[in-house]
Amino acid sequence: MVVLVAVLALALGGVMLHFTPRQFFPSAERNQFVIDLYAPEGTRIGATDALARRIEKHLQSEPLVRDYSTFLGGSAPRFYYNVNPQQPASNYAQFLVNTTDTEKTPALTHALRERLARLAPEALVIVRELQQGHVMEAPVEIRVSGEDLSTLKSIGDQVQAIVEKAPGNVYTHTDFREDLWQMRIDVKSEVANRLGLSNSSIARQLAGSFHGIPVTTFWEGDRAVDVTLRVEEERRKSFENVENAYVTSLLTGARFPLRAVASFRPEWESGRTVRRNGVRTLTVRTFAGEGH
Repeated sequence: MVVLVAVLALALGGVMLHFTPRQFFPSAERNQFVIDLYAPEGTRIGATDALARRIEKHLQSEPLVRDYSTFLGGSAPRFYYNVNPQQPASNYAQFLVNTTDTEKTPALTHALRERLARLAPEALVIVRELQQGHVMEAPVEIRVSGEDLSTLKSIGDQVQAIVEKAPGNVYTHTDFREDLWQMRIDVKSEVANRLGLSNSSIARQLAGSFHGIPVTTFWEGDRAVDVTLRVEEERRKSFENVENAYVTSLLTGARFPLRAVASFRPEWESGRTVRRNGVRTLTVRTFAGEGH
């Protein structure tokens, strides 16, 4: 009888195991989840804030949402070992959402994926549960490495198209993001060197004029606010403003319009270039949909 009971228990356990869901690294089973908002590259922080307000308004209407925190232009401090902080960017925002029911949190995250995609179609909005296991950006990643950007993008587009056709995938994207319409400045080295200008000095002066240079810090209570010096807004609105910008020779002190030492042409360029172990690497990422 003992042997018979043991055999029956083993057989019953095998049958029950067949119907038990299995996952190598399951979700964290916490009443929290994360929303990452990626607006198109080059989006101003004000436009990203407007998108974040839309999502906040919707979260307020969800009965299961207890509270949330919004981090504009950057990610939350590391509050959980499996959530990797993102680099600060004007087109990025992150939401840390707390719910009232741990068991209902997975269903809410899957429901919000479709709702928030319709709410902010101009951005990539990733809703994800907290996971166990190794720190990762996405559960599926395909990396393409090389030095030629055009080849990387071409292969990356082909890989992304293949992944998007596979069933059960959501949020398929690359970490290079979208290209930007930018101005390419080709410095005439012979002319610039004769006037006492180098590529690095021109780059620093343009960055200071148009992007700004932090000159001091203003404190509002315990909050530090950087004070940035740059030219007035009317002089940094167009490509013509860049061409007419004046640069100063550090050797002679003379000032010249940039068009005298450089040529200009607008073109599409990569908004981001990511390196892995020093090598340019484009990564195609995707997430598993509900039930996969």
